[in-house]
Amino acid sequence: MTVENYKGNIENASSDKEKINLLIKEVVKRAQEIQPEIKALYEDFHENPELGGQEIETSKKIADYLESLDIEIADSHVGIEKKDDNDKVISTGTGVIAIVHGLDRSRSVALRADIDALPVDEDPKNSVKSKKEHLMHACGHDIHTAALLGAAKILKELADKGELPTDVVLLFQPSEEKTFQKESGAVQMIKKLEELGIRKNIEAFFGQHVTPSFEMGKVNIKEGIQVASSGEIDITLKTKGGHVADVYEIPNVNRIFSEINTKLYDIFEPLFKKNQSIVANTRVDYPRGGYNIVPSEGKSTWVVRISSENYKKISKDVLQQIKEVVTSTVEKYSNKDEVSVKIDTRLGYRPIVHRDPALVNIVRDSAKQVIKDATLTDNFLAAGEDFSFYPEDFRGKQIPGAFAMVGSANPENGFPIMNHHTNNFKVDPDVLKDMASLHVAFVLNHSIKDKSA
Repeated sequence: MTVENYKGNIENASSDKEKINLLIKEVVKRAQEIQPEIKALYEDFHENPELGGQEIETSKKIADYLESLDIEIADSHVGIEKKDDNDKVISTGTGVIAIVHGLDRSRSVALRADIDALPVDEDPKNSVKSKKEHLMHACGHDIHTAALLGAAKILKELADKGELPTDVVLLFQPSEEKTFQKESGAVQMIKKLEELGIRKNIEAFFGQHVTPSFEMGKVNIKEGIQVASSGEIDITLKTKGGHVADVYEIPNVNRIFSEINTKLYDIFEPLFKKNQSIVANTRVDYPRGGYNIVPSEGKSTWVVRISSENYKKISKDVLQQIKEVVTSTVEKYSNKDEVSVKIDTRLGYRPIVHRDPALVNIVRDSAKQVIKDATLTDNFLAAGEDFSFYPEDFRGKQIPGAFAMVGSANPENGFPIMNHHTNNFKVDPDVLKDMASLHVAFVLNHSIKDKSA
């Protein structure tokens, strides 16, 4: 992106909007030029995944790349400390916060990418594969990280040419999946932003999620609630167990769980069909045993996802319904005190709520500017995402945010439509240039949000 390419046109532009539009056209060209570099970053992250709170090497690579661009790093150890088996501290946190300084340092926009992987064994047929056993980027956080690094490069180039209107805060967040740490990485980052005094100047948060259930070119963003809240309820039953010959005479946790599951699905399926919630489990876990052994205990986790800002009250109602079904079913199949019941709850993530229609429109306009043949949709999604914490009130200040789901399937090129968290998860890496461009376009368009053309 050279000065000769656009400087003259920008100086002759008749309005701020025209100037920004010209800049964005050059951003798209630049993203295409650095696509091989961003792709190499993605492949490295994909081949070397780390769980949330353990992203020590990932964090170092991010910081090293930002430093190579001469971007200011405010903190590269955000989060909770990690110790090795000998109780030695090997990390004091893995989140990275950096700042690209623009012309107006009193204003900023924050761009976020999550950096953690999942405990999944990758399909060996994938062309880009994890080198680590039982670890895989099966949710696209490697894509998010590489795309934001690409955006960082372009933003720094704009800043060096005096074309970046405001500061941009780059957030490389650990522990979105909470597989190792049970505290959301977003919460850790928000606390650090406040501590460093950076949060006071942030006017908007923006994040993206790569989405292989959508084809390339599709971008989903919705006013109001876009992504559900996410919490869990654990049901644990314990008894004596025994021999299969006595299965009809002793408490059988397998049979009890079967009936609990059936009753709860009958209760909660209608709410799913009305797009109000998802309350469901995927398994019951029992201790290892033989074919003729009645298990002595079992545990089932029910995921609770609510499509309402009133999610806390609805979650409490769901918990009460679960308690009633569990209690009545256990009483049906056992005498008093023969089966112990334990029910634990985790509120989890808030819903992602887009309260500022102007930000949603900025994302839509930006997508049309940077993605070829962009298709815009506004569907509600039942996924859970801790980006939801960024636009919520913290210490008396609420900052608006926007979160876009970006399509990445390309069946014609070998990237089929699929779901997240699968062992054959893959996306078309060409989405990297689109996501990098979308980050930058959001920043530029936001800078003239309150100005007339």
